[in-house]
Amino acid sequence: MEKTVVSSIVQYVRANGGKAIKLHGNPYQEAGTPDLIGSVPVGIGKWRGARVGFIHFMVEVKEDAEVSRLQQYRLDEWWQQGFVTGVVRSVTDFEELIERGIACEHY
Repeated sequence: MEKTVVSSIVQYVRANGGKAIKLHGNPYQEAGTPDLIGSVPVGIGKWRGARVGFIHFMVEVKEDAEVSRLQQYRLDEWWQQGFVTGVVRSVTDFEELIERGIACEHY
């Protein structure tokens, strides 16, 4: 269930010293805005050894479905602003996304 994955990612981020919140769509929010926004510290926890800083992320959580064109467009917009972005289906997907962000020094 998508809700369970979102909750697990938020708990994982918090357990590693970061901050994450679920964004709930509403009439005042841009359509296609990703599900989670947050940041994780780099240089502690799982990502030990990387230079110290924060990786800021916007992720779309999907259980089975693919992202819409609009959702992908929004992810691309946030990537251009320096956020690590992507579609995740599990905490493991999220970890891999953050690791790719560190590898390309996108923070």
